[in-house]
Amino acid sequence: MASGWLDYTDQSIRGHPEKVYRAANRGEGIILHSVVGDLPGHSVPSRFLLDDRDALGRFTPYAAASVQFIVYRDGHIRQLYPYTASTWTSGGPEANTGYWSVELEGGGPGNHSEPITLNAAFTMTRLVDSWSRVTGHKPSPARIFGHKDAAARWNYAPTACPSGRYDWWLNLLFEKGVTDTMMTISDLMELGPRVARLERIICGWGGLSVTARTDNLSVLGAVLGWRPAVGQQIRLTGQQALAYLDMMENNMWLGLQMAQEEIARLKGQKEGGQ
Repeated sequence: MASGWLDYTDQSIRGHPEKVYRAANRGEGIILHSVVGDLPGHSVPSRFLLDDRDALGRFTPYAAASVQFIVYRDGHIRQLYPYTASTWTSGGPEANTGYWSVELEGGGPGNHSEPITLNAAFTMTRLVDSWSRVTGHKPSPARIFGHKDAAARWNYAPTACPSGRYDWWLNLLFEKGVTDTMMTISDLMELGPRVARLERIICGWGGLSVTARTDNLSVLGAVLGWRPAVGQQIRLTGQQALAYLDMMENNMWLGLQMAQEEIARLKGQKEGGQ
């Protein structure tokens, strides 16, 4: 890490060599940003690579941007500059020369508050661990915060970035510390596939009882091919049940609810047969 490059980052694309301050980065903390959009194929937002200049040879306002790290939804991390470089990311010289900068994929139009994914959260925790080892600092709200907080601290132009996208991870990080946060996120990453398998077992076995409500009518209509009346009881089985769980986007809760219902049903059958 002495060179300023982390051994687990993708360094296949390097940032524009002129888009940095002369002053080295002091590593006092990390400032968090949101890309506001998708980056297919682990691509890099064009503004970070453009060389567009005005008549005086200065970078245009859109092209005058650079960042050290980009973290993608799947946990991939790209490093465009060494962490010793001071990039043009956080609104002004105090933030840019004092703090590492990281952009998070997602949070596009209509979904600005899209939460950080588990994979991205694990990578961010690893990045914080690297920062802590390099600088000797411990993570705290005074050292790891969003662009909007930097704007308020140094009176830069106001911004909503990163729109609360990191909040659940930051709460976990500050409550538990780096090591425990890594362990917790690893457990959560394992839980998702297990719940998905449980749902598929239950759906194939006993099906799913659903009451038609105003908030699930459209999903039921799409799954069944016809629209039930509010209050009507529907029994979904197999692929219909799985499609309903996926489209409602609360699979974990519904999967556990089904498990409880099936256990109660089997218990009732057993007691009734005695």
